Amino acid sequence: MNPDEQRKRDLEDHLHKDLNLLKELEDNFRYADYPKDKLRLQNDIDELNKQIAARKAEQNSLNLATQIPLKDFITLDQYLDSSNPRYWPKRRDMEAKRLYQPKNYIEEIQKNLVAHKRCLLVGKSASGKTTLAIAFGLWWRDEQQNQNQHPEVGIFYLDADTSRAERDETGEDWYQQICAHDHQNELFIIDNCHLGSAAVSAFCDRWERQPPKQALVLLISAPKVSESDWDDEPEDYFYSFKQIRAILEVQPKQIYKGVIQAYSYAYCLINPELFVPVEQDFDNRERTKRLEQLCTHNLAATRSILEAWGNLGGWLSDVTEEHVLKGLERRYLRGKKVKALVPMCSLAQFEIPADDCFVCDRLPEESVKELQDENWIVAKDSSSYGVCHRLTFHPKVAAQIFRAYVMRRRGNGYKDYVEDEIFFQLKAYLSTRPVNFIQVYHRLYRNGAVELQHRLLRDTELQTHAAGNFAKRLLYDVIFYLYILSRIEPSRSQTLLRNLINHIGVEEFRKQMLALTGRRLAWVIFRLAKLSLDSTSLVFSDVSPETLGQKLNGQTMALIGRVLNLLRKLGYSRAFLQQIIQVLTLNTLAQKAEQGSLQTLARFLNNLIYIDHEQAKLFVEKLSPETFRQRLSQSISSIGMVFNVLRKLDNNQVLRKRLADALDITELAIKAQDASLQKLFWLVRHLKDISPKQAERLLTHITPAGLAKKLRAEQATVKNLDHFLQVSNYYFIQDCLRQLNDEEIVAIFERSKLGKIGSLLQWRFRQFEQFYSMFATANLGDKLPTAEIKEVSKFITRLQSIPQEGKRLAIQVLELLIDTDLTARVANTDVEQLAVLLLNADLVERSYSWFLISTLVSSGAVEEAIKHSRIRGIQLLLRNLSEIAPEFLPSIGESLQNLDLTNRIAKAEVKDLRHFLWNVRQYVGEELAKTYCEMVDAQLSSKQMANADLSELAGLLWNLVHISGMDNLQTLNQPVLLKRLENEWDTYPGHCAWILGVLLVVHPQMAQAPSFLSFSFKYIEGKLAEWLTNRIDEGNPYIFALTVKALRARNKHQAVKVVQRSLSKSFVAKKCSTLLQEAVEKAETPRSREVLQETIRFVQQLTT
Repeated sequence: MNPDEQRKRDLEDHLHKDLNLLKELEDNFRYADYPKDKLRLQNDIDELNKQIAARKAEQNSLNLATQIPLKDFITLDQYLDSSNPRYWPKRRDMEAKRLYQPKNYIEEIQKNLVAHKRCLLVGKSASGKTTLAIAFGLWWRDEQQNQNQHPEVGIFYLDADTSRAERDETGEDWYQQICAHDHQNELFIIDNCHLGSAAVSAFCDRWERQPPKQALVLLISAPKVSESDWDDEPEDYFYSFKQIRAILEVQPKQIYKGVIQAYSYAYCLINPELFVPVEQDFDNRERTKRLEQLCTHNLAATRSILEAWGNLGGWLSDVTEEHVLKGLERRYLRGKKVKALVPMCSLAQFEIPADDCFVCDRLPEESVKELQDENWIVAKDSSSYGVCHRLTFHPKVAAQIFRAYVMRRRGNGYKDYVEDEIFFQLKAYLSTRPVNFIQVYHRLYRNGAVELQHRLLRDTELQTHAAGNFAKRLLYDVIFYLYILSRIEPSRSQTLLRNLINHIGVEEFRKQMLALTGRRLAWVIFRLAKLSLDSTSLVFSDVSPETLGQKLNGQTMALIGRVLNLLRKLGYSRAFLQQIIQVLTLNTLAQKAEQGSLQTLARFLNNLIYIDHEQAKLFVEKLSPETFRQRLSQSISSIGMVFNVLRKLDNNQVLRKRLADALDITELAIKAQDASLQKLFWLVRHLKDISPKQAERLLTHITPAGLAKKLRAEQATVKNLDHFLQVSNYYFIQDCLRQLNDEEIVAIFERSKLGKIGSLLQWRFRQFEQFYSMFATANLGDKLPTAEIKEVSKFITRLQSIPQEGKRLAIQVLELLIDTDLTARVANTDVEQLAVLLLNADLVERSYSWFLISTLVSSGAVEEAIKHSRIRGIQLLLRNLSEIAPEFLPSIGESLQNLDLTNRIAKAEVKDLRHFLWNVRQYVGEELAKTYCEMVDAQLSSKQMANADLSELAGLLWNLVHISGMDNLQTLNQPVLLKRLENEWDTYPGHCAWILGVLLVVHPQMAQAPSFLSFSFKYIEGKLAEWLTNRIDEGNPYIFALTVKALRARNKHQAVKVVQRSLSKSFVAKKCSTLLQEAVEKAETPRSREVLQETIRFVQQLTT
């Protein structure tokens, strides 16, 4: 039987099975319950009626890829044959053998899909992610094993940057489409996930709760946005892939050579005399470097370069950017379309769609029509922004076309004008007040163009345009705009917010906010709170907890937890939050908890425990123990988080121990084989805390040999060794170390930070003495010149603490250190690290610290380091030098006099400013200290004062007052100061009285002010007396004196009672008198002397 006849018979058998299945469904349910089987049946009928031999001739294969119609997906063949320029590769590229299929990546994708049925490709724009996915799809469809298992391998593609991608419901829709076509080896590729994060996150959440039985999904995304000073919405879909370690990072550096070689082979095959094979470029170091600089590992740019090479011939490395841009100019920048293409490229290079009004009203109609005729522009209807237009080019190609336009316009110096030209084009677009204005700022950030984003945000004209249209825009977008504006111009954003609320009214604002979807409402609450807590409270003043509860009911557990957490941060009472919980259906939430991630459950439960402990217990009781146990056994990283949360609910450990004892240790051990050393350590540690026997069983499964293998494979450090010493026993680690040779153990030391080595040796020197000795002899001398200063400092102090051997070991290190050139490292490091190193060296032996500082001062390294050091580091250096080498303090003082510390003072913590002022006064000079007092007084913000510890704040205020001698200190008039005193008087009366005493030194008249008279001694006399006694015991005469000054000014009679109570014991009174007298003799400022003398007179009157 020939292959065609066999294939036809197989197809007939398959059709017969489908017919029987449908008949059974109709017999049992009176209708076909599975539409996928109907579609499958229709497809098989269509295939059977074709002449198989003819189809083979047409397609050059018997591939019966299922062409099941899907609403949002296209087939792989449709992708390859599409006229959309962004879709690459095309079928012609395959036929010309220009498609590179990297074997290592294809194997990794297959491994993830087989293990997890899903995989996430992550990489920067133009790193080759989509091309790799298509290459994998082609390989997957043609792979012989897949053909044998199921001849109808279907590959489908979806671009997530769709008009509906901002809605969660779209992700649910994609999921349902895939489930309706859930066949063996069917692969669904979802591209540009970062541009449709809402839909993709909803899709992944649905998939995770109930994955299809057979279908596979391959997602493609730009990297997750890193944390920044303005929070972007997180791409939640990363989480589910991270949990199963199914994220594959695509590195263009590993792919671009293969792409170039594929093109080179294709070109040389056509005309071997015109082209120099690219292998000859790679054999030449200079040409290879030139290629790397030209391509910048950007595969979209690389294709344009290769196309230019196709026209030029010769060496690929001889192609310049100018050649590429000239080619793009000839190809794209001709005819009437240019006037529309250029502004569209300025947007498209950042993946920004163009508003319909802009395209139809501002761009020439004939120019737009030419773009449409070329299929270079498409219009899509958006649920949020109406019709938007997108170029069909890859963003990097759009950027190249724009650069080609700038080069044509500006000539040879075009590179200097590109950024300005982009700014003017984007400003022109935003000036038209487009509906999707927020997408401009959002996608600039997503593409790393933060400076350009800030430049546009700061533009006053654009701020006016945006504010003028607030009432007509989506509230979600308006709050997002104000929020990102607040990160660079906070006062302006708050003004615009107040104007908006006043303009539309609180009721309308609240109405629009509550009309948002649950997810968007959560982000509006968060951003509004960051903008202004007062405005948030105003808007929420009449929002009932029942309303919020109803809004949240039915939302995902992750979203509900996020909103509850935000409301907690806003200061809403437990009673308010409890009423929200009462509206939620805990049974439904419990069902969702069993389907969602354990991390989401833990975060939600953590909030629930805070809000309503009893409801949290009821919620946990509704969870299925068996499901809970199984999922804990399958998720190593979740165990610790869940147990930590349950600790708050389960003080007696009964529930946690029951769960721990029920864990399937064998399954955990299997999972642990793929876990990192860090995750494995935390797993064993959590088990050991709750169920030591289970921890021992797990270690038995891991075995010393297994741990040694992981230490070797993961390039372990001393930190990993120390971790497992904490959770295992001496013999387990000794057996593990025996599996490693001496060189491998020394290599562990070599890879480790010096501070961690010191920590290990500090407690386990005898166990590792031999290995450390080998490391110190062979490697320590080479490691010290590259180690961070702070690590060297930790290393020395921890070695010194080793019993008997410590000083000898520390001296060995210091001997090596004084022969090491530290100049460059110290010059580029905050002097705080040097200050600590000097102190630690001094504790070993002063000669070493003196030698180090003398060498570094003479080389200019210290002076250079001070230029970029924080206030904390400078004040620590002054203090430590005063004890170690005071002769170098004048040199430090000269360096300080030449510096402007204004910005550093504005960012410093109050406690560091306190010590800085005194250390400068004591060790450098009085006049310089007074200058810094003026700076601190001018720069100290209400935020710094609000966040400071009361004792540190009081100390700073006292140093300001008595060092400066000024009467007009604006810091003392800050409203936040009086507000803190009012709020904390009952809790910290001693600290508050101390601060009041400082204020009275400068403003004695305030003793008659109503605000001062509001401070009452009722119920706190005992606290104040104890406070004064403790200050005497500690030897703090100034705090004692200033507190007494405040008490006397408030109520002299009560002050007498409090002070007498504190001095009731004769030895305390005597110690107080001595302390005050000695302090007066040493007092260095008029105000400090005056306060002490005044207190001495008062105390003498009481004790005589």
